[in-house]
Amino acid sequence: MKEKNKFIEGLKTLFALFPIIFSIIVLAAHFSRHNVSSLTFFALFSPLLLFFKKEWVKKVTVFFLAYGFFEWIRTTYILTRIRIENHLPFLRMIFILVTVAFLTLISGLVFKTKRLEKRFSLNPNTSSMSAWAFVLTAIVLIIASFRAPLKILLADRFLPGSGGVEILLLATYSAFVVEWLFNAKKIDGIRSRMWLFFSIVFFSQVILGLLGFNKFLMTGKLHLPVPAMIVGVPVYRGYGFFMPILLIVTIIFVGPAWCSYLCYIGAWDNSFARKTKIPNPFSVKYRIFQGVILILIVLGAYFLKKIGINWVIASVLGGLFGIVGVGIMLFVSRKLGVMVHCTTYCPIGIITTTLGKINPFRIRINRDTCTNCMACTLACRYNSLTAENVKNGKAGFFCTLCGDCLTACPHTSIEYSFYNKYTIKARKIFFILIAVFHAVFLGVARI
Repeated sequence: MKEKNKFIEGLKTLFALFPIIFSIIVLAAHFSRHNVSSLTFFALFSPLLLFFKKEWVKKVTVFFLAYGFFEWIRTTYILTRIRIENHLPFLRMIFILVTVAFLTLISGLVFKTKRLEKRFSLNPNTSSMSAWAFVLTAIVLIIASFRAPLKILLADRFLPGSGGVEILLLATYSAFVVEWLFNAKKIDGIRSRMWLFFSIVFFSQVILGLLGFNKFLMTGKLHLPVPAMIVGVPVYRGYGFFMPILLIVTIIFVGPAWCSYLCYIGAWDNSFARKTKIPNPFSVKYRIFQGVILILIVLGAYFLKKIGINWVIASVLGGLFGIVGVGIMLFVSRKLGVMVHCTTYCPIGIITTTLGKINPFRIRINRDTCTNCMACTLACRYNSLTAENVKNGKAGFFCTLCGDCLTACPHTSIEYSFYNKYTIKARKIFFILIAVFHAVFLGVARI
């Protein structure tokens, strides 16, 4: 009897959702007719979102229907101009298309029914965040897939147009990521898992590329996946500034969080450092090594270019640099419980934490409620919350905005600030941006 009741309830829900599903399928047919295959796949599979009983799904669907309305109006305008120029009748066409446009828009009103309001009611506190993360991720990936000279989405390399499904999956993942981060009892656990997941996906594609499956490589050619090469390779070659530009764009939006969420190698250092439960902080003066190494990388690459060293030898030297870095993770980071590779060896670290100061996000400590318990210090794997930092009410210069300290503080005295405004909105905005970058990198980060 219960199963029968569930089946009947399911049919009633499906019937209530029918106007929305029908509008989206008609929109998919429209994209198909105009050979926009990625949007066809995206629209065709997007009704599957309705299986999730989340409030953000309702908001995302309404947004998509609103987009559909403007798409139909745009199409009406274009086709009307064509018909006028060719002296063809157009009034009936206008009536039909405008009717379709308004029916698409108002189909979202079914969410106002009692049944659907109750169904899509989970996680209302993060629904707007998840909706923003979904929409922004989808927009960035759609633009990238249209503008990039290569097939930047992996799915498109196997089945043209199926990149739309990949975009849908990554946008959905982004919506869940921001929800997990914001509601996390321990940010470090969620962050570490999602970061490691990104690294595994990235290096799995590298390995498949090495095995001869060239579709898993961005250009069909293998490049050295060592972060230091982001600055070394352009100096040596004199071209290839995509990665430095990507790094700078990332810094503009999320500051030094490249080093705590987005670096494919940093996830390893994080995993090794966490083998030791309690970190053993070291003197900040050792951070000077990063600056020295950065200078040596730049000068070394320039010198190799000047004397005409073969690219094979240059690549071997870059590989050796990476191997030494892995050794530091294994034997030093693991022992100290601090990310020594990322904080003293990798030159990208000094770049992100220095240039990251142009970004408005900061970690701030509320001295009115802080008890100097130093729980935040024990949570920080970047050696950026010393006793002096806590006393000053802000994380150190080399903070990567990882946010582990937020949930480690038993008095909720630590929070993100945006242009020195210490509010929960800063955390929401930061996590939305992180979720978007994480999902986008997951989709397009290939060498």
